[in-house]
Amino acid sequence: MTGGEVIKRLGRLTGSEKQPETGGAPGDRAQETSDLRRRIEAIMNRRPEPRQPQAVLDQAPGDPVEGVEMIAQGGAFLFVRREFPLSERHGGKPLAELLGLNMKGAALLAGDRRLADYDVRDALFLDTETTGLSGGAGTLAFLIGLGFLQKDTFVVNQLFLRDFSEEKAALRYLADVAGAGRFLVSYNGKAFDANLLAGRFVVNRLDNPLLSLPHLDLLFPARRLCGRLKDARLATLEREVCRFHRPGDLPAQEIPGRYFSWLRRRDPALIGDIFRHNLLDVLSLAALTVGLAGLIGSDKDRGDHPPGDLLAAARLLSCRGELKAAGAICAGLRDCGNRAVRQESRRLLSLLLKRQGELPQAVSLWEEMIKEDPDDRFAALELAKWYEHRRGDCGAALDLVKRMLGNCALSDREEAPLKHRLRRLQGRLERKK
Repeated sequence: MTGGEVIKRLGRLTGSEKQPETGGAPGDRAQETSDLRRRIEAIMNRRPEPRQPQAVLDQAPGDPVEGVEMIAQGGAFLFVRREFPLSERHGGKPLAELLGLNMKGAALLAGDRRLADYDVRDALFLDTETTGLSGGAGTLAFLIGLGFLQKDTFVVNQLFLRDFSEEKAALRYLADVAGAGRFLVSYNGKAFDANLLAGRFVVNRLDNPLLSLPHLDLLFPARRLCGRLKDARLATLEREVCRFHRPGDLPAQEIPGRYFSWLRRRDPALIGDIFRHNLLDVLSLAALTVGLAGLIGSDKDRGDHPPGDLLAAARLLSCRGELKAAGAICAGLRDCGNRAVRQESRRLLSLLLKRQGELPQAVSLWEEMIKEDPDDRFAALELAKWYEHRRGDCGAALDLVKRMLGNCALSDREEAPLKHRLRRLQGRLERKK
């Protein structure tokens, strides 16, 4: 198809009556190219006809949520706004707990200390529903959910594309909201939501303000803190951490098909479940942020978390360099009823004491561990190191190593360094004689 034919076809699509003349000269071809670009831009920015507000979602019988047409630069989109009083509960947590969000804990979760200087009202909870779950250049975020605190309410705004041509206007609105000194909170957003939106900003030739925002992606700390769970899906975390259950929720894999069916049939019944699913995702992000930040925040915020989660929190704090906070958690687990957690917490606590130069307390803990379990390889090896390098008592160190080699069932990987230590200690004792 020649350039002139393309322009004629575009003219029919846009309703243009006058068709430009075509020619073969270079100047004519340049003019055709310019006209072609202008007409493509006109199609992409074409504003839909204004529509009356329409009900798109029923949260509960008699409680409709209405969407209104939001006019933005370059077009329009459907805008749905929901406001929740902070007294309302999401599962076992009232939304008012957001006001006391431990920002230091949030910064430690994200591994980004900039977050400690933010206020919880700067948080923008982001979740998207897309035309495909695998991403890619052709995947569109047709519903963008944005949650944030405003005065005494938690607000969830949902930006819905009634057609692909409305994407640019929705992205401009998102850019305005995100550019107001905020930080992002998402679940797998770094790999999916924010990454996909970044591509769509590029396609629409718009600056992407999300790139510069601090980003707390809850997926990664959730995996570390809640490893006891069978999976790390948001629905699993909200059930186990927030005590929230979703009755009759639309499975995520059905959402793209529902949207394409809606594009063909324009039946509001097809998308009500999508709006509800997205709304619950945003609310769960807020509740889960409070729960996970509290787990590694101050003692008063930890509540009744399972011992295994507390131990995982101590490990994360240790990795972030918060040695005293990690030690405080471990000290509280020294006498817990779960034997495996008790043993691991003592091991971690002893290493934390060792790193902080508090060797007498660490030695006392190793001796306590061996007294409780004479075959504790970890405590015996740490004591052997201490006897050899700090006390200069190679005989006591050699006895501990021999006992480990004689009494403990060891793998080849565990046995090799012990045999090497045994030979070194024997050599040092021979030289002393």
